[in-house]
Amino acid sequence: MQCAFAVDPELATCCVVVLVDENGQRSMLPDRGANARFSPADLATGLLASPSGHLHLSGYVLLDATSRPAGLAALQAARDAGWTTSVDPQAAVLIHSAEAFLEDVRGVDILMPNADELLALTGSAEPSSAKALLTHVGAVVVTAGPDGASWVDADELISVPAETTECVDSTGAGDAFDAGFLAAWLAGASKHDALLGGVRAGSRAVSLVGAQPPR
Repeated sequence: MQCAFAVDPELATCCVVVLVDENGQRSMLPDRGANARFSPADLATGLLASPSGHLHLSGYVLLDATSRPAGLAALQAARDAGWTTSVDPQAAVLIHSAEAFLEDVRGVDILMPNADELLALTGSAEPSSAKALLTHVGAVVVTAGPDGASWVDADELISVPAETTECVDSTGAGDAFDAGFLAAWLAGASKHDALLGGVRAGSRAVSLVGAQPPR
């Protein structure tokens, strides 16, 4: 694995204060800091030079007007390089225009909303409503917390249940799901097994305190 970073000489790294209630559900107070100044110039030449790869983009990048051009440039660079792409919308409350967001993700291979984000994009939290998004993206993977997760494409809708686990802290559960799902999918797992990989990772995340629990 190789990491590439851009450094802002003025702003601090993004900081997020996370408040967790008695049910393990979290609220976030973010200061995007340097993340808000992510720009197309930060995409180093040759960053996507590998003949094959996958770009996963956080929706926060697209939903902030200051970093949106960099997100669009990253998606275009990945497509030009022949990479597959995925986007997690990340924040339903920031989707002020479903039409504008869907235009930004047009051509993405997998859109990965949770139920609230799906509601913001389609008017319904039901996984079947994701069919309406297939005019813009190749497939949709919907997460629904205790109700499991679903894959939706033009051919089928596949759902898997959640694992039974105590929710101590939901911080990072969506990101953990994304990582578990994508790692399995990119390794050649079936859609069903990739969903299970995501659910396992998400369940592990909510059973521990913190977005980066100890290994």
